[in-house]
Amino acid sequence: MAGASVRRGEDGRNETNARQNFQAYDYFQRGVDAFNLFTKGCTATAIQWFEKAIERDPSYGKPYAKIAWAHLVDVSLGWSEDTSFSMAEALKFATAAIQHDDDEAWGYWAMAGYHMYSGHHDRAISAYQRALELNPNDADVLNDFGQCLSFAGRATEGVEVVHRAMRLNPHYPDYWIMQLGPIYFDARRYEDAISTLERLHSKEIGVQLYLAESHAALGQTDQARATMASVIRLDPLATLERLAPTFLAPYKNASDRDHLREHLVNAGLSE
Repeated sequence: MAGASVRRGEDGRNETNARQNFQAYDYFQRGVDAFNLFTKGCTATAIQWFEKAIERDPSYGKPYAKIAWAHLVDVSLGWSEDTSFSMAEALKFATAAIQHDDDEAWGYWAMAGYHMYSGHHDRAISAYQRALELNPNDADVLNDFGQCLSFAGRATEGVEVVHRAMRLNPHYPDYWIMQLGPIYFDARRYEDAISTLERLHSKEIGVQLYLAESHAALGQTDQARATMASVIRLDPLATLERLAPTFLAPYKNASDRDHLREHLVNAGLSE
């Protein structure tokens, strides 16, 4: 009878753990859905869901990693009101993700993002490679690795990596297209950048900026100026220094950063 009581107790604990793990996973997926909207405010909502997942299962590594990425997205898209705080939070949660689950690729993915936006491209690439060693077929990691390669001056390779990610996950979210367009721009494939970004319904400023400068790079001045006018309507105070500081486009090579800035100015963005 004592043994039966012990077994019942163990079964109860297992059942409780399973229920908590399911609830944690459910909260995590809700956070991912919010995150993938990629509109201002989505990251704050996503973080709330990820925090609920962690409350249910503190050993669950992925929510920590996505909180780190939420802060990095806030920085990269200019949504953060305090970039130093956001970067510190990104590092904290990327570190926590690795500490809680060293065999999970996403912690290294988050750490790679932190290094990328800190301008440490070699460290970022090493962290991405570690993540892909742990899970070579993780399409999310592969997609962002493509962006990292582009910032590191390897845009042609970055395009290939993103296409591989899209083959692995043909139902990818729209923000992958938002990232692919700029990688095409970095690779000097301006027509591909335009055709890719025009597939989006989003009117986000970042999309419009890359469309405008791609038209400018092709010498399509009228289209470039018309697109840049839509940016000014969205943000009447838009200038080069406000919309394209280094943290928005953390290029390793000055030539890539100058390429970005030159065509934004050619498209009509004031300095």
